[in-house]
Amino acid sequence: MSWTKTPKSNALPRAFLGLALIAAFHLPANAAPLDSKMTSDWTLESKASKHPDGLGAKASASAIPSYDPVTKPAIDLERRGAPPAPILLAPEPYEATSHGRVELRWRDGDGTHRAEFFRVCVFRAGGSCRSQDAWIAPGPGERPLEGTRFLVEDGLPGRFAGEVIEWTVEACAPDPVGLTWIGGPPPVICNAARARPLDWSRPVATLGEVDTTLRVPDWRGAIGFRWEHPDATRTHEQRFCFFEPGHACGDEQSRVETIPDTNEKEYWILGRHWIHQEGRRVFWTVALCDAQDDCAWAEPQEFTFPYRDSSFGTLLPVVRDRSCVNCHTFGRGNATYDRHVDLGRFGDWQDTSDATLCAGCHNAATGYADGWNSPGTSLPLECGSMAKNLRTRRSERTGSGYGSGGGNPAREHLENDSLIRWAIRQNPNVTDAEWLSMANAWLREDMSCIHEYRRGQGPPSYRYPWLEDLY
Repeated sequence: MSWTKTPKSNALPRAFLGLALIAAFHLPANAAPLDSKMTSDWTLESKASKHPDGLGAKASASAIPSYDPVTKPAIDLERRGAPPAPILLAPEPYEATSHGRVELRWRDGDGTHRAEFFRVCVFRAGGSCRSQDAWIAPGPGERPLEGTRFLVEDGLPGRFAGEVIEWTVEACAPDPVGLTWIGGPPPVICNAARARPLDWSRPVATLGEVDTTLRVPDWRGAIGFRWEHPDATRTHEQRFCFFEPGHACGDEQSRVETIPDTNEKEYWILGRHWIHQEGRRVFWTVALCDAQDDCAWAEPQEFTFPYRDSSFGTLLPVVRDRSCVNCHTFGRGNATYDRHVDLGRFGDWQDTSDATLCAGCHNAATGYADGWNSPGTSLPLECGSMAKNLRTRRSERTGSGYGSGGGNPAREHLENDSLIRWAIRQNPNVTDAEWLSMANAWLREDMSCIHEYRRGQGPPSYRYPWLEDLY
């Protein structure tokens, strides 16, 4: 028995191929909108050269496409019965929108066929109406758009906020040669206008100088923070923020204050509030926020709270100078101390407050001061330690080289002690007159150490949480 292979018929596959080819050239009504990139041409270059008004200049050149009015349709839709592409009227290219609420306007294009309805499409720069996150209106099941203007009443989707986006309009009409699918809507054919850029990039404030010169009846003065912002109409509210180095606005080491007035461009803190922060280094910035609570923060600036005229902080350039620090840290680990021990000037851990140990080398004739000695490590150059020592001297009223019995031993010590006066002469950053003025101002304040209590040192009643008292 022999078997003969019978050829299969190709009629059915050819029929399906024919239907597929016909469908490929006739889009049904529920087909995706035409890719607007078919009717527009974009180049990635800086828009500043073509738009001198500089709208959206904060965005980088690589992220902003420049507008090119040349239309390059990929296919001749009008010969297939499509209405002409609409002519976009407003907004102008790169015009800014406030909070995404915008009215789009256009007119019918010039051609034979007329549009029966329109579709609006918004997408990210570099995308198209076929992009997954493109926004199309009217949406499915909504009434067709027959007019030539469309108000985005509730604002564009928040996903586009802070960007330069593109928008276009499709003019649509029944497709005279399209296929009607069984149970489907009648076919339509659409023609899209060339896309236009729309600036929804949020404005950013420009931080200015901090004014610490104001003196008000409150003797501590005030501090003013100033900034500029490009367009208050695009801002719903402002926010002012301090934060510590290594942190950011909104975390536990920051303080954020809301400023409802969008025209405000300065923020003042009275002295009675910032006194507890003197000497503290922080960063400050301002945010411009929209109605959807999306905020654009300015680049933070560093700021150190100034010291009051009567603050111990004004003495820091002196007490932290080497001429003072070397003697007040005179113990093991201090290079000068270790060298003296190695040379046999005195024994290890010997009391260096005994002037007789030093008189042979350190005296007025050798460029030092008579009575040369060191308190070692027993008197740190910190506000609390110095204040305690000076108050003890004042309460004893003994004079003992720091003033007569009825005088002020603390003042006499700071003004006339030969070792202190020698250290002042070695410091190029302060004069005798400046030292006396600063020291007496601190004494008049009763040797206050608020800036140390703020760090948690001192009595609990003086421990101020940082920035809690600023407002």
